[in-house]
Amino acid sequence: MLNMDAIVVYSFVFIFGLIVGSFYNVIALRTLSGEKLSFPPSHCTKCNHRLSFLDLFPVFSYVFLKGKCRYCKAKISPIYPIGELLTASSYTIIISEFGFTMDGLIQIVFITVMIWATMTDLKSTFVPDRFVIIGLTLVLILRIIHGVDLVSYLIASAASFGLLLLILVLSKGKMGGADVKLYALIGLSIGLMDSVGSLFYASILGVLFQLPLIIANKGKVDREKEIPFVPFITLGVLCTYLFDLFHFTF
Repeated sequence: MLNMDAIVVYSFVFIFGLIVGSFYNVIALRTLSGEKLSFPPSHCTKCNHRLSFLDLFPVFSYVFLKGKCRYCKAKISPIYPIGELLTASSYTIIISEFGFTMDGLIQIVFITVMIWATMTDLKSTFVPDRFVIIGLTLVLILRIIHGVDLVSYLIASAASFGLLLLILVLSKGKMGGADVKLYALIGLSIGLMDSVGSLFYASILGVLFQLPLIIANKGKVDREKEIPFVPFITLGVLCTYLFDLFHFTF
């Protein structure tokens, strides 16, 4: 049972996650659009009206405005509250599992990149290579500073990448190339066994997501429609934090 101090800490982490999650939406979506992070100011993507503070309050603004722009009444993409809630939940889970430690910092940096990738994948089924490069660079630096099981994590990174590359080849390109690249980062961040575990969880979640669609289409699968898989991978990673089935370093 959580004590009051833990509740206060986790509440602070959750609120902090909501706030930075709003900024992560900006990073992800402006990377896709080619806009600078600092300019133009936050605005409606439909009418270009500049947004006020009340329009930008994480999650609550979306709920209060009923998912519509205050000025032109165009629908606001649910990607925004999804990113905010995903960040808040992820950070809270990581701090609860790892605390304020170097391991916790590594996982925070790692999951932040996964959140960016999730947002761009949801928006356009595309993950910029720069996200993977940033993630690999920062996590590798932190792993070197930490100095614990570095070789094991490097092997895990190569093995995870190789495993996904093999799946890509055997599936004849049905798995996205971005997924393969991300697994190099995932292996470096959480180790080989948890990487395999995240893929297992992601696959189960993906099937459960598609099942109602398959039933609605009377057993037919729309093979032409590309379904983003990175969000399921990110959720799969969160499952490895919460469940001990695959919790081994290597």
